[in-house]
Amino acid sequence: MPALARTAGAAAALAVAIVAVALAPAGAAAEPPPPQPRDTATATGDNLITDDFSASAIDVDASSGPAGEDPQGTASFTLLLGSYQFSGPVSCLKVTGNVAVLEINGPFASIPGLLSLIIRLTDNGGNGQDRFEYYPVLPEIGQDLDCETGAPGWFGGQLIGRAVVTDAQPGPASKADCRNGGWARFGFRNQGLCVRSVT
Repeated sequence: MPALARTAGAAAALAVAIVAVALAPAGAAAEPPPPQPRDTATATGDNLITDDFSASAIDVDASSGPAGEDPQGTASFTLLLGSYQFSGPVSCLKVTGNVAVLEINGPFASIPGLLSLIIRLTDNGGNGQDRFEYYPVLPEIGQDLDCETGAPGWFGGQLIGRAVVTDAQPGPASKADCRNGGWARFGFRNQGLCVRSVT
């Protein structure tokens, strides 16, 4: 009987250990680093002045990393009160302070020869002071325009609606940026999370 009691006691101890391990918090699992900040540019509304070049039904929702990496989102608007419609995914985004420049690539069904549209949003705090401007990139231009180059001129203007531009500060570039309290400047809860975010 003592051997049976020992076996039963060992089995009970093993069962308790298994349950304890199963219910223990996953402390060894690495906590993912917080998401890195992203530049954002959004706009809705219509151009204030209505003419042949004013945009309406404006809807922009774009984002990228602080250096323009990983652009995401869409932009759309119409011209001539809906006669020409433009819509597409954002192919690049450059944010500097309160100004965002983004591009959507063609082809566009309403104007098949149009290569892309460069869009500039200026966030002046609302109250009719924000701006939505665009530039159509046609093959005849003979130069490659994008978010870095901008455009040689702009159509559109003041916005009835709102443009909101956020210029995110880049995350840590090296592990050294996380030391001596640097992790807090980047929004991390501790130095270890900051260090893990550096690629």
